[in-house]
Amino acid sequence: MGHDTPKPPKQYAVFAGYVRSKYDGQWHWISCDELIRLYRVPPAECVRINGHHGDERGRDFTALIELHPRRNGDYLEHLEYLLFKKKGTDQ
Repeated sequence: MGHDTPKPPKQYAVFAGYVRSKYDGQWHWISCDELIRLYRVPPAECVRINGHHGDERGRDFTALIELHPRRNGDYLEHLEYLLFKKKGTDQ
């Protein structure tokens, strides 16, 4: 009989999508896995959304931190801001 390790709670809703690079002006598809790597968040704590918000009609992500592609590439600074913002609303 094996013991199942409890799964960590989901913390992030990761939205794959296109972003126009501020460096070359080209449109680039950023996958969920790429965003998870760029934001440096644990994959097990992520809900992956491939496409637009409309693809997930009826799902409530308000309790999760939403991670999207960023035109300016400041993923870590933006994550710090989102975590700070969430901490303020959880109190």
